[in-house]
Amino acid sequence: DAMADDEQPQQPPYTYTGRREPGISVTISVEVDGEVDGEPAKVTKTKEIKLLGARSTAYSVDQGRAAYPNGDSYEGGYFKGARHFSGKYTYASVLPAEDEEPKPPKAVYDGGFKAGLKSGQGVMAYADGSKYHGQYKEGLRCGQGTCYYANGDIYSGHWKGGKKEGAGVYMYKASGAKLHGTWFAGAPTFGTFTDSHGGCYAGAFAGTAAQPKYVPGARFVTPAGAAVVLAA
Repeated sequence: DAMADDEQPQQPPYTYTGRREPGISVTISVEVDGEVDGEPAKVTKTKEIKLLGARSTAYSVDQGRAAYPNGDSYEGGYFKGARHFSGKYTYASVLPAEDEEPKPPKAVYDGGFKAGLKSGQGVMAYADGSKYHGQYKEGLRCGQGTCYYANGDIYSGHWKGGKKEGAGVYMYKASGAKLHGTWFAGAPTFGTFTDSHGGCYAGAFAGTAAQPKYVPGARFVTPAGAAVVLAA
């Protein structure tokens, strides 16, 4: 009913402020009922209108500014209608109700864009205190980058398709341990794990970064220097 509709929060419209490419003119034609020489007939009416050009800040020091219906916002460069060059994208929390205060953003990305996607060097800071500083490709973490996790852990190394892949080092704040090795699809596959006492495992891994597992047959060197081959 009308009262229920009044209670629904209304999303703001999309808005853009900034430079655009020159718009093109188009002619619209429509047939309507009319008269020709006093007789009923179809009459064609035409009107020329000019369309808005694509958003573009190329060859300009000005920035474009966009506000999205979900509360997100962007300020930065545009090219051929898409986010491009460098800019800052803010990911909003859930839109507040009419009597609620706005919540802090979920995340803020500050860095490069290409054809609308995060690209090149950038920093993504999250509301929980975690942060990624590194390279992106086609919107995903790709290349060299460092991720600072909310629990204090740090991973620094190579990424591909948004996951840890290639050579990298993972440092565990709570235990003081360090895993240095090769990663694939976000998980360690081979390398060394050194604990806070100086014990060192060298070999293949199973499991995840949060819970890496030793593989039987690999070598563990105790803090005293004794080498042990793990039994199956």
